[in-house]
Amino acid sequence: MHQIAETIFKVNTANGSGSSFYLKKYNIFVTNFHVVKGAKTVSLESRRQDRFVGHVVMADENEDIAIIKTNEDFSGLPELDFSELSQLNVRDEVYVLGYPYGMPYTETQGIVSSPRQLMNGKYYIQTDAPVNPGNSGGPLVNANGQIIGITTSKFTEADNMGFAVPVNILAEVIEIYSTYNPAQYSIVCSGCKTVIEEAGEYCNNCGGNVDPLLFEEQELSALSNLIEEELKTQGINPILARAGYEYWSFHSGSSLIRIFVYNKSYVYATSPINKMMSKNMPELLNYLLSPAQLPYKLGVYEGEIYLSYRTHISDVFNEKFAKRELERLVKLSEKADQTDNFLLETFGCPLSVESKIA
Repeated sequence: MHQIAETIFKVNTANGSGSSFYLKKYNIFVTNFHVVKGAKTVSLESRRQDRFVGHVVMADENEDIAIIKTNEDFSGLPELDFSELSQLNVRDEVYVLGYPYGMPYTETQGIVSSPRQLMNGKYYIQTDAPVNPGNSGGPLVNANGQIIGITTSKFTEADNMGFAVPVNILAEVIEIYSTYNPAQYSIVCSGCKTVIEEAGEYCNNCGGNVDPLLFEEQELSALSNLIEEELKTQGINPILARAGYEYWSFHSGSSLIRIFVYNKSYVYATSPINKMMSKNMPELLNYLLSPAQLPYKLGVYEGEIYLSYRTHISDVFNEKFAKRELERLVKLSEKADQTDNFLLETFGCPLSVESKIA
């Protein structure tokens, strides 16, 4: 499973996150459609927390599968093999691979409860392996590491059960992709399975109805637009920073930066930078309580030292204060990357467990 894990990437959008996997033979990433719905450009995050821009080039809402392309070179990753679905039996050992709840990479083990479970008019692989939000789009693999399906967590009403889109459906969607090889966002007609590249009410091939909303990207909130414009001015790609609705998470040097809205009233920028140390405690506490980092504040929570800044949403939209507040929120990333090194060198405080070490 260790080699396979290198091919499993988190998918981050402005709506949330899910999982995906890389198919070297086709140079594509595969995920669930509902993971990327409303987004044409996403970020792909490796286990090492490196992020890459990905473009959704084909979406099949009917089969809940989407294909993502990127300009990055992933030729060094291992090849994933497909299993024959006919060989799948009840009680076969399976593994769910992905990023549940946006957490770091996780593997969960279970067995096949049913290789052909009918749900909402379609057949799925049912397993007792835990499947949670965020697992969607990742692979379900057998004991030999072969893909048998795409995990989906959209059946929230099914307790203690996990489901996966069978690998034969994935193979059919990939065949459509290989035939049309779309270079830009497109959808698959649910009727004739042709690829449609432009929005319209009907399929030009079979005349079937097409939902034009499938071509629309979800609009960012006014607050999101302001913060993302400021991120750009600081040289930070907002697409790579997106981690959910009005939520951004990225590394600046070694420091993990989070920007988010709290209680619909405040915008926070915060970073866990160092761990507390028992040595030099009086000197360290005096420094943490000093105004040395103003306008930012240092604080301690459960043994972790945080650098933070808080502003009221009304100030972000106030012409008089907006530029200052947005700069302070985003420039916390620069300050955090400086401060964690200072605390390490001056007081011996180890870097946070959430720091990214080169």
